[in-house]
Amino acid sequence: MRVFQTFETAFALQRGALFPWAPVMLACGIGLYFSLTFELTHPTYTALFVIFIMASGLALRGGLLVQVWVGAVALIVLGVLLAGLRAHAVAGPVLGFR
Repeated sequence: MRVFQTFETAFALQRGALFPWAPVMLACGIGLYFSLTFELTHPTYTALFVIFIMASGLALRGGLLVQVWVGAVALIVLGVLLAGLRAHAVAGPVLGFR
């Protein structure tokens, strides 16, 4: 339990300085999406969206450690969802005979 107190103290001291990590976590999710060797299916996107909503709700209601770690997970999942949305939005038609 002393380890958790140490982390909580460190995060409490960094409370106002953690916001710049939000784009980093989004970028990690985007990079994760583009590193996949397969295309995600619609049920997978739905599951990721449910995970994002649950993680966001938990991050808003939890303690400081929960807010930081679960908030980071929520931002990574959001990055995956945004990259998938953008990739599908700009996808062009594929020629079947080539």
